[in-house]
Amino acid sequence: MKIILPPSETKVSGGTASSLSIEELSFPRLTHLRKQVLEAVTVLAEDHPESLRVLKLGPKQGSEVQRNRDLLTSPTMPAIERYTGVLFDAIGVSTLSPQQRQFLDSHVLIQSALFGIITANDHIPAYRLSHNSSVFGRGRPLKNLWRAESAKVFDDMEGMILDLRSGGYTTLAPLPRRDGVLSLTVVTRGSDGSLRALNHFNKRGKGEIVRSIVQLGEVFSQPQDLIAGLNGVGHEVSLLDPYTLQFITHRQ
Repeated sequence: MKIILPPSETKVSGGTASSLSIEELSFPRLTHLRKQVLEAVTVLAEDHPESLRVLKLGPKQGSEVQRNRDLLTSPTMPAIERYTGVLFDAIGVSTLSPQQRQFLDSHVLIQSALFGIITANDHIPAYRLSHNSSVFGRGRPLKNLWRAESAKVFDDMEGMILDLRSGGYTTLAPLPRRDGVLSLTVVTRGSDGSLRALNHFNKRGKGEIVRSIVQLGEVFSQPQDLIAGLNGVGHEVSLLDPYTLQFITHRQ
């Protein structure tokens, strides 16, 4: 079973490990593509005004450009600790037990615009890059670079895959449409019983689901088993259609 997370724009600074070793990242078939994106991003970072434009940053976000300039020399940390924000806060990786952390490292993947598909425990530096950043120019979006090889990575994965990525990141690496490949939609129930989608709490809900799966520590092979496990710890999850789970949260 694999759980695929989106990255976040906000990231922790610093690190506890040495600088990036791109050859040590998981899924080595992506190494040549990672090198291309890294080169494009670091070259772009030498042009500060152009970096602000391409990365859609404000004048006060110059430190993000510096992060990209230092990509090859700055310290690294596990990806699951690097990313911050609502989804990652809800996972609460620092509060997991050693056994739970081991389970997370084995089963959680993250879709990075810079590194492609990586595992939770792959060591990466702080950076700034989004799925729609035009680092190769307007005529060559990142999705054109990542799609084909990323699809091969997913094709090699067996068992159930739970995709929690946002729409933009799914375009970088579309999943095969087969049994056991699921997305998750997060909704809330109003006072009249109607269901509506969430924005902010959508990310929090996804993080809560990840944390519960990690705490359960079971490698689910069937959607109904996953649903039973999550509902057994107090969630309200159902199968909306053959490829979609629905999580009803009580947050408004």
